[in-house]
Amino acid sequence: MKFSQLTFLAGLSFLAGPVALAAAPAQTGAPGCSAIVADHSTINGTDAVAGTAIFSGELLQTQSDGQLMIQCGTVRLGLASGGSMRVFQTGAATDVELERGTVAYSTGGQSEDVRFYALDVKVVPDTRQATVGQVDVVSDCELSVQSSKGTATVTSDKETKTVEESKAYDVSPKLGVDYSDDWRPVPADYPDFPRDAKYHESHHHIACAAAVVKTPMTLGPEEFKAIVAAGVMTGGGIAVWQIATESPSKPSSH
Repeated sequence: MKFSQLTFLAGLSFLAGPVALAAAPAQTGAPGCSAIVADHSTINGTDAVAGTAIFSGELLQTQSDGQLMIQCGTVRLGLASGGSMRVFQTGAATDVELERGTVAYSTGGQSEDVRFYALDVKVVPDTRQATVGQVDVVSDCELSVQSSKGTATVTSDKETKTVEESKAYDVSPKLGVDYSDDWRPVPADYPDFPRDAKYHESHHHIACAAAVVKTPMTLGPEEFKAIVAAGVMTGGGIAVWQIATESPSKPSSH
């Protein structure tokens, strides 16, 4: 399979000053993230614009020609076209639940507490160093994880793999996931995969083809398949962050 190509404009750069926050009256608590670039995208169904505050758990979506780039402290996230995700903030922790599409990420190597969830798979970058990577939901039964800078651990059921720098894995969980229209998971409840956890109440589990042809004894390690990484993801939005030379906490001023 091929990684989804993000459609972010390569000429965009960050503002040097702080981004003004447009607080949503219906929300409570302080927003943990803000939009940096917003094009044909929505936040809880409302058109997103650069500078919009993003509160914990809000639904972020991009249209087929859209893009949304946000900053949560020193964590940067880019949602590609046709994507849907929620970002939860609990204290200094950032949890990202990806329903569909591709999310790219970067961290500044300050031991940021960030985790990604998709199809009941957990992805945790090693943020003791700067990281760059992406998680791509290919279908209800398949996702891919790539690490262009640094490493990330990927856990599906009871199997865990480390995605090394410049490497990528396809992951085919035993059960697929079909999200409800009003899906709203609770990452704080994300356990070591008991199926009765409240986390799973936001979606339905479906049978995947892989589960039909593999026995339970052989499913574990075979859920992971090493694939060719998609270069350094330049031209796909990561390049505009210039994260190879700049800290996410110090956006470009040009």
